[in-house]
Amino acid sequence: MFNFQPQLPLRREDTGRLKGVLRLFAAMLVLTLVARGTAGAAMPQVTVSSPYSATVQTTVSVSGTVTAADGLPFELPEGVLVSEVCAKAGERVEAGDPLVRLDLSDLARAIAQTRAELTQMQVEYTQKNQAVEADPFAAQQAQQQLDRAYDKVHETYAEGEEAVAKAKENYQAAESALNGLLAQPATAESAVEAKRQEEIAAAQQNLSAAAEALEAAQKQAEDNTQAANDAAQGVEDSRNSALHSLEQEEEDARDQTLSNRAQAGVTKVEMDAQQTRLETLESLRQNQGIYAAPYSGTVTRMDLTPGAASTRVGGLLAQASAGSTLTFRLDEEQAALATVGSAVTVTQGKLEQQTSIDALSAEDEDGTVVATVRLPEGGWKAGAASVSLTLSAGQFDLCLPATALNQDGQGSFVYKLERRSTPLGLQNVLVRVGVTLEQSGDGVVAVSGALQSQDEVVSGSNKPLSAGTRVRVTE
Repeated sequence: MFNFQPQLPLRREDTGRLKGVLRLFAAMLVLTLVARGTAGAAMPQVTVSSPYSATVQTTVSVSGTVTAADGLPFELPEGVLVSEVCAKAGERVEAGDPLVRLDLSDLARAIAQTRAELTQMQVEYTQKNQAVEADPFAAQQAQQQLDRAYDKVHETYAEGEEAVAKAKENYQAAESALNGLLAQPATAESAVEAKRQEEIAAAQQNLSAAAEALEAAQKQAEDNTQAANDAAQGVEDSRNSALHSLEQEEEDARDQTLSNRAQAGVTKVEMDAQQTRLETLESLRQNQGIYAAPYSGTVTRMDLTPGAASTRVGGLLAQASAGSTLTFRLDEEQAALATVGSAVTVTQGKLEQQTSIDALSAEDEDGTVVATVRLPEGGWKAGAASVSLTLSAGQFDLCLPATALNQDGQGSFVYKLERRSTPLGLQNVLVRVGVTLEQSGDGVVAVSGALQSQDEVVSGSNKPLSAGTRVRVTE
């Protein structure tokens, strides 16, 4: 239940008090607004950033050296007097440009000498390429002597057979005569019988003599045949020795032929080289002694000296398409972050090329390394070049702008924004948070410490700051 009381009209003095109270409140309100405005105007203005995950990269600038690729040897006839060197190491030349000038009189001498040596080699080649044959004369002569010895054996044997046959015939005749006398009957007449007995005794003597003659003929025939056989055997041994010698000579001849032909092959290679040398010398003489660059490129090495004899390799000439090589040195800290593939920007005059590291050397005693970059064709000159190298320190969870990090005698720290209620209302107050610097990069630092990804950290201010300072955040 409500109790309504009738309102009485305000008295004049009450109205005056009310107006005074209202004026007091209005004045306090004005003072409060002024105080807040003054405080806000005096507060440092800051920008904030929250920690974020990122890859920290750092860019370093170093000096490098550009050199042309090693190049290929350029060769010219050896032993000819050099009258002029027309290009030096590091100089770029076009195909046909003079590299070296040789003395014309010495060139003529070299041509005459080379031609004479080539002629001598051709003679040696012809001689060495012929087959070596053994001389069969001794073996043939020994065979002829053996044939004659065999003929003598047959002749001696035939003569012996003939002598034995004749002695045998005489023996048979004596035997037949004796048998005829023995077959005659004895007679009573003493004179006739005595004569017959004499004839028988004579026939017996003839038979004995014929038997001895037959035996002697057989013995002589055997001895003569044996002597002929022995002589033939000696001749055969000599023939066999001659044949063996011939076989050895033929084997030696085959070996010598193979050796000579092998030497002929070597001589042929030398002849070809000498022929090439002669053609090159004559070509140089036709070109007034000038050896010209066979292709466009850069002379990376020159080994010839005016007044000295030419060497086979005159120097190195890198083809223009071979590109150039850049090398630069990294200190220990930079080397720890560099890897093959790290981005590189090379600048030389108006020429600029973005590329990457191709190789890193082993560390020196002081921890430094040498990085190598292959530069493609593009007008690079041997000499100095500027190198801008982007190095990656890795992925970090708490990254901030580099301007957020502060340092003093107590170490590294950041100012974290904290909202607090004050007599003047809700305000932003700074809190010091100690952190550890893990890595710094291009405008970025990676830290560790009591920070969360939602925290707001001061990254810029228009005034010096300290812990407990009230600040105003600007966009």
